[in-house]
Amino acid sequence: MKKILLLTGAVIALMLALPKVMQLSVERDLNTFLDRVNASEAETGYSLTLRKFSSGWFSSTAEVYVEFDPYFVTGFDILGDVLGANVLLDLQYGPILTLNGPGLGRLAFRAYLDQSLAREILTYPEAESLYQIKGDINLWGAVSYSDSVPMISSKDSTLSFGGWRGQGDLARSETTFEGQILSVSLETGEGNLKLKPFSLKLTYQDSYQNVFVGPLVDTNTEFTAGYLRLTNSFTNEALELRDLSVEVLNYIDEDNQLMNFDFSLNVGEIASSGYGAREIIVRADLKNLDIATLQKFYTAGDYGFIGENTEEFLPLFSASPEVNITELSGITSHGQISGHLLTKLSGITSLPLDLGNPVFWLSKATIDAKLSLGEELVIWLADEFPLIDPSMLLQFATQQSDGAYELRFELKDSEAILNGLPLAL
Repeated sequence: MKKILLLTGAVIALMLALPKVMQLSVERDLNTFLDRVNASEAETGYSLTLRKFSSGWFSSTAEVYVEFDPYFVTGFDILGDVLGANVLLDLQYGPILTLNGPGLGRLAFRAYLDQSLAREILTYPEAESLYQIKGDINLWGAVSYSDSVPMISSKDSTLSFGGWRGQGDLARSETTFEGQILSVSLETGEGNLKLKPFSLKLTYQDSYQNVFVGPLVDTNTEFTAGYLRLTNSFTNEALELRDLSVEVLNYIDEDNQLMNFDFSLNVGEIASSGYGAREIIVRADLKNLDIATLQKFYTAGDYGFIGENTEEFLPLFSASPEVNITELSGITSHGQISGHLLTKLSGITSLPLDLGNPVFWLSKATIDAKLSLGEELVIWLADEFPLIDPSMLLQFATQQSDGAYELRFELKDSEAILNGLPLAL
């Protein structure tokens, strides 16, 4: 009986002590995370400042100031100065967690923006924050979370946002994230945009901490949109896209230390003033890209310095890289279109002083290109674009049994052939 009591007491003492141990660990890890994010500010546009940390035995609260430069998203200084906001944190220490529901783990957390943020220009539910996230860190350090943005409208009626729902799992070896925007409606003086719904899915084969500053790894990114409409207020012209999907996949050839990229685009239907197309498919890839060289680009964050370090980037070209459009097809309102473009550089052992020298690149390039156009589409292109001479096009094109015209171009060993005829370069 005495042993049982002693064991029970030891377990109780341990359960009481563990939250304090967790608290010290979390505070240390939080500071480490802040330092890591701030160290990559030049690549991400983000910076974090810990303003408050109120520590308790079983739980704590913190306040982190987040600054973000919109230029990293837009590419333009359209929003002026750097944006900033306070993020409030609620932390509960394990091993027993109840903040987001009962369970075991190291930590449960909730983070949300100041509820008063932007209410002078935006309308959203009184009880909700403009952005909130909650999640748990399990006993092995993996993070599971969900985040959300409520329905938002601007007080000037130019913006209507249907809300965001997302979730992610962050482990040491893999990061996954997915979310959906229900709808967006935006009106400006230049035009308006309507989008619904939009979804995003990301899989990154490494820790989330390395997304911006870590090594290049296998990554898969998918975007889908059910409906997108852009309208020009000055011309009243509109562009509509339905059933849009984009997938970008990069994967590593471990044996040869090369990276490959696959790109795919599918559009169910495109409609604009006087034009239209459906069943649009684009498949493209980049192959045989030297990982070590790509990592230099990625780490430097400044692609302009390649001109100053030409030989450093020789492996990128000596690995026989390929740039291919493996499939291009669609049905336009004036006929079908299909084709491909396969290009490869090979036999490069050194680079010229003038990287813009076309003679050098043509001597190292192999090209196989084909374009097939319906007869009605050829006639329409000639009418729509007067610079296109239909007689010249038809002279070089080969008419197929279905009436379509095919253009075939090949380049190898500096010799070019267009539909079987030599072409002077």
